[in-house]
Amino acid sequence: MNQEINNQKMPTFPEEQIVGSVDMVSNITIKATNNQVENILSEEVLNDLRLPSFVVQKENGIFVDIENLANRDLFLSFLNYIFENGHYFADANYTIISNLLYSFEKTKKFVLENIKNTSGSTEIKIASSVEKFDEKRI
Repeated sequence: MNQEINNQKMPTFPEEQIVGSVDMVSNITIKATNNQVENILSEEVLNDLRLPSFVVQKENGIFVDIENLANRDLFLSFLNYIFENGHYFADANYTIISNLLYSFEKTKKFVLENIKNTSGSTEIKIASSVEKFDEKRI
């Protein structure tokens, strides 16, 4: 079946076919993300979650060691891993998280050139802690 838009015939698809396609792509994306995260997890455990080597848990929060973080895709995979496993970041630093997601190279360069020179560390705080979602709210 076709639908005419601006004098052009556009194919239309049954809703079930579209939903099925989206579900298939979503499942493939989730599996790829989980596989990618599995490859970078260390032995450090936080709330039943294994952390990747570029994430450091300290008494005063959760930090990303930007020097050990290769690219934004790994960071995105880590975020997805946290959320998919029923957890969230308490007191998240949304500015840092957004910069790592949307301006990764620029943020990494800034941290390595400026923050490391002043503090001697390449770790940046992304949250106070990782907490489990209340089962009643899921």
